Amino acid sequence: MSENSAPGGPRAYQPADGPRGPRYFTNPNPTQNQPVPNAFQSQPQGRAPAFQQPRPVQPARTQKPPRKGFPVFGILALAVLTAMLMIFAVTVVISMQRYTPIRGISNSPYVGINNYERVLSMPTTPPAMGTTLAMRLFEGLLSLLVAAAFCALYYAVKKPGAALLLGCLWLIPVCVPPVSMAMLVTKTLGLRPVSHEAGIAGYALSTFLQTAGLFCFSGGLFTALNLMKKGKAGKGPYFGLLIGALVWLLAGMTTNLDADLSTSTAMSGAGSLDRLIYAQSFMNANFGVSGAMSVIKVLLQIALAIVPLVVLCILARKKSTKGKTPLMVLWVFLAFLTVFGASIAVGFLGGITGASPIVTGLLNSLMVSLMGGCLGGLIAYSFVHLMRRSPSLLFGLIAVLLCAAMSCKAAQYLLMQQMSIVNTLYPAVLLAAFDPRLILLSSLLAFALRDHMERRPGSLVLAMALLCAAFAWGNMTLPMLYTNSRALYTLPYYLRQVTLNTVSSSAADTSQSMVQAYGERMKTEQILRLLTALPPMLLGVGGALLMKRAFNPFNQTAKG
Repeated sequence: MSENSAPGGPRAYQPADGPRGPRYFTNPNPTQNQPVPNAFQSQPQGRAPAFQQPRPVQPARTQKPPRKGFPVFGILALAVLTAMLMIFAVTVVISMQRYTPIRGISNSPYVGINNYERVLSMPTTPPAMGTTLAMRLFEGLLSLLVAAAFCALYYAVKKPGAALLLGCLWLIPVCVPPVSMAMLVTKTLGLRPVSHEAGIAGYALSTFLQTAGLFCFSGGLFTALNLMKKGKAGKGPYFGLLIGALVWLLAGMTTNLDADLSTSTAMSGAGSLDRLIYAQSFMNANFGVSGAMSVIKVLLQIALAIVPLVVLCILARKKSTKGKTPLMVLWVFLAFLTVFGASIAVGFLGGITGASPIVTGLLNSLMVSLMGGCLGGLIAYSFVHLMRRSPSLLFGLIAVLLCAAMSCKAAQYLLMQQMSIVNTLYPAVLLAAFDPRLILLSSLLAFALRDHMERRPGSLVLAMALLCAAFAWGNMTLPMLYTNSRALYTLPYYLRQVTLNTVSSSAADTSQSMVQAYGERMKTEQILRLLTALPPMLLGVGGALLMKRAFNPFNQTAKG
C-alpha cells in the first residue's frame, strides 16, 4: 500500500467546489469520503466554517433628518435688506421735514404732510406720473409683442441646450449701456441729442432692448426646463414670458434714469417721475419734496404690484429648493478684496490725475466694473439664494422691496455723505447691485430655481458677477451723482459730456480752428462709443455662456 493511500498516512486533499468554493475537503478514498476540516482551521465535523455561517443581521440605523442650517448668504442678504429698509425709513422722515444738509435730520424742522401737499399741487407732478405710466406701458407692450413672436420659435427647438443658448444670448442686448443706445438712435434719426424727441426715442429703444431681452431669456429658460423635465416644450415658452412680465410689473413706476438723462440736458419738466425726483434732489436741493415724491412713487409702485405679486405667489406656492454654496463664492470675494486693495494702493478710486481723459475714464470704468461686479454679483446671488428658499409670500415681498429700493436716491446720497465717500467712486461700487436689470434678473432666476436645481452653482455665481460688471461699466447716473471732478469720470459720463459739447460747439462757430477742434471731438466721441459699448457686450457674452453652463444639463428636478 502506498503512503498516500494508507489509512493513517498523509492524505492528498482537493477542494470539493473548486478553488473559490467552500473549504470542505474530501478524502480520495471512497470508503472514507467524510468532510475533513482544513489543516489551517480547526472546525468540528458537520459544521461549516465560521466565514460560511450567516452573519447576524444588523439592525437598521435610524438616520436623523438633516439639519436645515441657516444659509451662508442669508446674513448678507438680510443685512442688505435691513440697510434698504433703513434708507426707506430715512426717506419717510425727510419727507416730513424741511431738511437741509447743514442742520441734518435731528435739527431740521418738522412740517408734517406739507411736502406731500406741495408735491400733489405742483403742476409738473401729474404730467410726470402720466409720462411714466405711458413710457412703461409702451415699453412693456412693444417688448411683449417682440418676445411673443420670438418665443414661438422655441417650439421648433428639440434640445434643451439649444433653447438655453438662444435664451441666454438675449442677455447680451440687456448689457448694452443705455447711453450708447441713446446716442446711436440720435445719430440714426438725425436728431439733436438735447432735443425732446431724441430723449423719447433714445429711452424707448434702450429700454425696449433690455426688457425684450429679459422676456426672451425667461422664455428660453423655462422652455429648456420643460424639455429636460417632460421632453417637450409644452407651455414653457409662454409660461416663461408670463413670469418675466409679472416680475417686470413689480417695478411698474421705475424708469431707466440712464436712458432718460443721457439724451437731454433738461432735468425737470414733463419728464418721468424719476427724472423729477432727480431734479428736486440734486438740482434744486429740495430734499423734503424729493423725499415725499419718493414715498408717493413707492406707494404707487406697491399698489400696481399687488396683482402680479398675488399671481407670482400662487405660481410659486409649495415650491422651494435648498441650493448649494459653491466654492466660486470664495474666489469671487477674494478677487474683490484683491482689486480693492490694488485700487487703494494706486489711488484709482480717488481719481487719476496726469493722464488723458480717455485713459482716465477707461481706468475708472475698469475699477468700478471689477469691484462692482464682484460685490454686486455676490449680493445678487445672495438674494437668489434667499428667495429660492423662502415661502411664496416672502419671495414676492422681497422682490417688491428690491424693486422699491431703487426710488430713494436722495436718502442714498445722504447716507454716502455721512460715510464721507462722496466725490469718490465708492458709491458706484456699493450701489452696483441695485441696477434695475440685475434686480429683475435675480427675481427671474429665484423663481426658476424654486422648482429646479442648477447643475453648476459656481457657474451661476460667476455669470451674475460678469453681468453685474457689464451693468456697472455702462452706468452713467452713479458717477454723475456722486462725483464732481474730471479725474473721476467714467467712460459713459465722459461720452455724454463730449457729445453735448460737440453739438453745442458745432453750431457756435464755423471758423477753421473750431472746425478742426470739432473734428477732433468727433474722433474722440467715436473712440468713447466703442470703449463704452464693446466691453459690456463681451462681458454679456461671457455671462450668457456661463448661465447656459449653470443650467444645462440638470442633475435632477427637485421639488418641495
